[in-house]
Amino acid sequence: LRAATAALAGADRDVTAGLGWGPTDVLRRIVIRALWPYLEERHRFQTEVVHALARVERASRRTLGSR
Repeated sequence: LRAATAALAGADRDVTAGLGWGPTDVLRRIVIRALWPYLEERHRFQTEVVHALARVERASRRTLGSR
C-alpha cells in the first residue's frame, strides 16, 4: 500500500515539465495530448484502487486489533 501511494503521488507531477521545443519534445507533447483522456482515466482508476486498498487495510487492522 505504501508503494502504491508513493507511485500515485509521483503520478501527479506535470508530464510536460522540462520539455523544450525540439522535434522530439514537440512530438512528445502531441502524443501526450492525444493520450490525455486515457491517461486521466487511468489515473482516476489507480487513485480509486489506492483508496480502496487503504480502506481494506484499515478495516483489516481494526478486525485484527479487536481479537
